[in-house]
Amino acid sequence: MRLSRAITNLALIALVLSLTLVVPTAGASGTTSDTTATEKSDKSAKGDGTKEEPAKSKDVQLTETVVKATTEKPKEASTATIVNRPRIEIAQDIEVVDNEMIEERGASTYYETLSYVSGVSNGGKTIGSRTQGWVTLRGFAGSNVTLNGAILPKSMPVFFDSAAIGSVEFLKGTVGSTSAGNNNALGAYGLGGSVNINTLRAEDFEIINVSLRAKVSGNKSERLTLDYNTPLSGELALRTTVAYETGTPYYLPDGIDGKESFFISESLVWKPTSVLEIYFSTTVQKVNEPAYQGLPYLRGHFLTPADTYYGTKDNRQDYLGYTFQASGTYNMTDNIDIQVGLSYIACDIERSCWKVNNLPNADDKPGTSYKSSNYSYYEGICDTGLATFNYMEREATLRHYAANVVYLQRFDIGATKHQFVFASDWYRENTYTRSTSVNIQNISIYDPNYDLSGVTLKYKVSRANITTTGFVAQDIMEWGSFRFLAGARYDFQSSAEGWHGDSLSPRVGVTFMCTETCAIYGNYSRSEVPNFRYNDVNGDPLTAPWTGNQVELGVKKYIGRSALVSLCGFNLNQENTPQYESSGDYYYLGGKTESTGIELTVDGKITRNWKAFVSYSYTNHLTVGSASNLPTMPRHSAAVWQTWTFSGKALEGLKLGLGAKWSDSYYSNFKSEPVSEEYTISSYVTVDLFIEYAFDIPMMNAKDAKFRLFVENLFDEEYVESIRHATDTFPGAPRTIGFSFSLSY
Repeated sequence: MRLSRAITNLALIALVLSLTLVVPTAGASGTTSDTTATEKSDKSAKGDGTKEEPAKSKDVQLTETVVKATTEKPKEASTATIVNRPRIEIAQDIEVVDNEMIEERGASTYYETLSYVSGVSNGGKTIGSRTQGWVTLRGFAGSNVTLNGAILPKSMPVFFDSAAIGSVEFLKGTVGSTSAGNNNALGAYGLGGSVNINTLRAEDFEIINVSLRAKVSGNKSERLTLDYNTPLSGELALRTTVAYETGTPYYLPDGIDGKESFFISESLVWKPTSVLEIYFSTTVQKVNEPAYQGLPYLRGHFLTPADTYYGTKDNRQDYLGYTFQASGTYNMTDNIDIQVGLSYIACDIERSCWKVNNLPNADDKPGTSYKSSNYSYYEGICDTGLATFNYMEREATLRHYAANVVYLQRFDIGATKHQFVFASDWYRENTYTRSTSVNIQNISIYDPNYDLSGVTLKYKVSRANITTTGFVAQDIMEWGSFRFLAGARYDFQSSAEGWHGDSLSPRVGVTFMCTETCAIYGNYSRSEVPNFRYNDVNGDPLTAPWTGNQVELGVKKYIGRSALVSLCGFNLNQENTPQYESSGDYYYLGGKTESTGIELTVDGKITRNWKAFVSYSYTNHLTVGSASNLPTMPRHSAAVWQTWTFSGKALEGLKLGLGAKWSDSYYSNFKSEPVSEEYTISSYVTVDLFIEYAFDIPMMNAKDAKFRLFVENLFDEEYVESIRHATDTFPGAPRTIGFSFSLSY
């Protein structure tokens, strides 16, 4: 069966290749306006050794950022400011993982980029949790992930393929006043920031990139990717990206099929006139893989070998995701731009899974007594090797609809220059799930018996429909060396169940440009979101919003050739969050949590041949008034990625890459509360490296062929990659060795 699927998908790839390679290119010239095909290669670096100029805030684009795979231009970002701005001028910390780093590190999905940045965590690579696909930033869980500014269904980030990703922007800090806002109506989630995926767009040059990659040990996989960009005419460009991957996870026993994924994206840019641009993109992805929910990590270690798998050959997760996005940008005058955008993003999921349950039995509810009862349960697992196992089945359809209008006007008042933005957006989330779950007690964690005979599965159907309408007003003012930002967002949210709530999220920021390459900044921002889906003592929903406040101070400086150094400190607090009262089985508002921390980033070229990415975070997250504030996430973490490109006749074409990830120790948890002081999760350091040789193949008319050898987790460190609960803990992959070969035409 798996072989037949592979043949079918390879046939689809061949069909796409045949269609894209014969597309007519009449009217396309051999030169390009701003970006050339050579920018796809490090060979486009300047050879005169001159220092590049930092980005300036001219010719600012709207949020539909054109992502170009170049290593020379200092990066810009739009997630924090709606319009595209130089990062040095933005009064907030933003870290960007670009297409080059994604390709060098061999990522297959967006999810893998989360480990490239410090201070970012998640609930495991699983769709079996309430916060699946969301991330934790600055100590606060539940941040949405957006695709070109549109919110993704919460399962989709776990799977989204990296082939079409141009960059990933990690905006750290409150986002309630931005264009997407904090549209998380599931609870007190998302205060810590946002993550935006920018996809590759069609450009006005022609290039074909083909890559083959194989991981031959550890997390084994085989991957084929194609990226084909061509101008169809002087006004129209098309980009097609295809990826096909099969793999055998390190934990998978014999007799169980591995992973199979097929992904395709199309991007079309049409400029019928000099003042109008129309953009369209679509992606489709199909994934079938074994369902996996981690292992119990108790008393400071995994109770079973890290390559243990719970489940049978029938426990799979089948995923189909698709996105459709379109926008039009009209330059009404030299100073006024209008953009209209539409998106439809959806996914369908079927899943069945076995796991060690995080509660002793089916009737336990988290409340004032769950901590002690769970501790006894976990201790019993350690002593006897017997646990309550959970079997679940779930099918879900998630549909997101969105529309937005952005009005941008540039004007001067005296000595000040302004960029005024007014935006309105509408967003609807429809969710349907059909699921069943059963707990079976006293199963051995070392040799489980997956027997459902005599068990009656009862299915539950649920539907949710939440609509958000938002309005944003923002002004960015330049006055000499100062950049001032002020704005606010108003949201009105409603649900099919009759819940209603509104919120107002303002912010202010100031940046002082000491020089063109150095800036000092500060910001204050506030976010509000209604507390849907929690009932009070009378059974009525809590709709009063939780509130979050942030103060951040920082400095940014360009060093070397084009490396941006950013250092900041922040204080972020959240109030009025739902608290559970177990004696009456209801919620009330009153919780307060706080994070204080420091973040350091170095990103860019130090010299012509040395490119550096360094990310360090210290985050002290605590519950105000709690008797115990043991950290349930790392207080210290760091991520490093360095590449060196060699020059000279003897070493021309050689490139080395070295990376490391470090995480401080913290405590195993249930519902974000530490289980016990003895239940620590150990600190770790992992090291990755690669060596690459680039060369041309004239007989194939191929330039920039690359052969790469790489090793992930060089010292075979056993570590916890992420944790949902104490029994849903996900080991990191063991040492993985592989190679890749790519060609550009």
